[in-house]
Amino acid sequence: MLQRHAGEGETIATYTFYKITVAAVQRVRHWDTSPLSVVIRNIRYAEVAASVLTLQRSMLVSFGTSEHTPSQWMNALTGAAVCAFILSLGIYLIWKSRKEVKPWQNPNL
Repeated sequence: MLQRHAGEGETIATYTFYKITVAAVQRVRHWDTSPLSVVIRNIRYAEVAASVLTLQRSMLVSFGTSEHTPSQWMNALTGAAVCAFILSLGIYLIWKSRKEVKPWQNPNL
């Protein structure tokens, strides 16, 4: 069984909400579409998704009941959703990189 240390849940919650806020602010303020910016932004989204999963696990351990079956299902479903989200980000980046025309691929040059 996972044991919680004093202040651990609050630290995880603070970190998670900070990462969510930073990702949202960066998305609103910077509309840079350069390939490097898109990759960094998608890495930030993957990090936020993993932080949300960690926060959920911490909260279920801290505030959960003695019955572990619902919390195991919630962790499994959220984990699967996070994995699917990160996989979709990777597929999107691969698709976007294949779609872009590189200068050395341009037949008109």
